[in-house]
Amino acid sequence: MDILVGIMRNVSFLFAYLFIIHILQISKVNQSLIRRIVLGFVLGFIAIGVMSSAFTLQEGVFYDTRSVIVSITALFFSLETALITAFVAIGYRIYLGGIGAVAGVLTILFSFIIGRIWRHLVTKRIHVNQYLEMYLFGIVVHIFMLIAQFAMPNSLGIDVIKDIWLPVLLIYPLAVMAVGVFIKQQISSSEFRKSMEISEEKYRRVFDENPLGMFQYDNKGIIQIANSRFAEILQTNPSNLIGLDMTTLPNKKLVDLLTRSLAGETTYFEDFYQSVFSGHRFYTRVQFMPFISDKTQIGGIGLVEDLTESYESKRQIEELIKTDPLTKTLNRQTFDQLLFQNHTKNEHPISILIGDINTFQIINETFGFDEGNRILIEISNIFKSKVSKNIQAFRTGGDEFSLIMFKTNENTTKAIMEELKDSISHIQINNINMMMSF
Repeated sequence: MDILVGIMRNVSFLFAYLFIIHILQISKVNQSLIRRIVLGFVLGFIAIGVMSSAFTLQEGVFYDTRSVIVSITALFFSLETALITAFVAIGYRIYLGGIGAVAGVLTILFSFIIGRIWRHLVTKRIHVNQYLEMYLFGIVVHIFMLIAQFAMPNSLGIDVIKDIWLPVLLIYPLAVMAVGVFIKQQISSSEFRKSMEISEEKYRRVFDENPLGMFQYDNKGIIQIANSRFAEILQTNPSNLIGLDMTTLPNKKLVDLLTRSLAGETTYFEDFYQSVFSGHRFYTRVQFMPFISDKTQIGGIGLVEDLTESYESKRQIEELIKTDPLTKTLNRQTFDQLLFQNHTKNEHPISILIGDINTFQIINETFGFDEGNRILIEISNIFKSKVSKNIQAFRTGGDEFSLIMFKTNENTTKAIMEELKDSISHIQINNINMMMSF
């Protein structure tokens, strides 16, 4: 019973070991050689502490939890830390001397060796509950601790084993299990924090350096964070965006899409938008995406693209396809598309005026193409002056211009034709008045 009580008292010193591990945090102390060396000495001094308060079986023979400290250190910590801890413990045991010195040193060596072997060979191959793994590890370490007792002279080792085998195999593996599981959980917690820090840093970097505008909003539609690109698109300061309640924005279409995203739907806005901060109007695409955490929506993430340049490029391309490059008047392709598409009854009657410039080829040959182009531009401007909601003007040939007129009867068409003739007759080239036939 005295042996059991003595060992239990010594086990209590392991709390100092756990406290040091908790304070230093394993993942951090393993980052540099100096820290690993310092930790080795710190844990070695704890081993000295437990040996100093060991249970004495007889003179020169005493027992403590150094095997727990050394084996756990060898299992979880770097080689440098484990070696220093073991050497410090061995040095102190040799200093204490006595008939059990060799057995004591062997116990430390066995604990160190088994810890390293378990670390590199067993842990990667055994797939059991962490409590069972640590308990089995503790059993193996302390079987070898008992084997080390045979190093005592004569039959003393056998007598010692008879006295201590039960409390050693009963208590020490449980101590190893408790300390080992604690450290495993510390490692998992530390690795989780580290992974979270890395993930957060990656998210922040993607967020800040993204060429798209990005913002995150809560489940009330209030912006919580926004990147500088988003502020740049709106031509405002990023601080103005934080706390903005987007449900109060004047653009009702955008607010409706935001509200739908808060209900769990991914929505898209693509249209012109005017910044409430700067008044800047631009063509944009905004994507609202629900943000889910633990199966609960906590808000959303928005992506913003300024499509003004691409929209303008597209508009210019469409204009080139639809218009005559010289006169900037709608071309023959557009004339045909408009003429042959289905028209509703309320667009009737539909009238078409087609006119061509008299003797235009002679003008080109006599006065040159520059003068001919000037005539074409002036006449196209006269035709475009008639453009309205119901009238479109076209250049449908080299010297041919046309009007398509909706809701226009014959009398109105004739009147417009006479107005065109009159206006064109005022165009002169070398005192010659231009004429157009319809």
